[in-house]
Amino acid sequence: VKTFVNKHQKNLGVHPFLAGLAKLLEMQLQNSSKETSIARWTFRQVVLSEAIRGNDEYIHDAVNMLLSFLVRVKSEEEEHDLEASIPMITADNGTEEDIPDVVEKTMSWEIDVSFSNYQIQRILNLLPRKGDLHARPTGIIEVMEGEKRRTNIDGKLDDSEYYNLSWCTML
Repeated sequence: VKTFVNKHQKNLGVHPFLAGLAKLLEMQLQNSSKETSIARWTFRQVVLSEAIRGNDEYIHDAVNMLLSFLVRVKSEEEEHDLEASIPMITADNGTEEDIPDVVEKTMSWEIDVSFSNYQIQRILNLLPRKGDLHARPTGIIEVMEGEKRRTNIDGKLDDSEYYNLSWCTML
């Protein structure tokens, strides 16, 4: 997370993404009293590809960062393979063609259920402060109730290194 922020935060196109990520982490911490409350962040896929146009390295870095502490949640379309049922139209020449996809694709992410509040707070501390971001959060963040259970809210399952590093001023 720290590497991604240091490398990309100077680009204003990344600020909505970083603000959304911070809001996701904040909402998870605000709703941490219930084991079954999981914050979910849904945003348009173009957020990753259009923030820094023509920079495949940014997309790679962003996805790797997300995968380091989030879990991708499949959409209903992906779950039910709805692409196979895209309606067909008959063209003037009598052949069938796909109807153009005008709905923008989204992706949803949730914090890994094994992450403790302490770990989430540490990640949040690596992100830029709200005052340093010049954009509102991208996407929609909602708290999902009862679908999954957080297994390590209090950090009892954390590696001891997380606690030993809490005094380190370099992080």
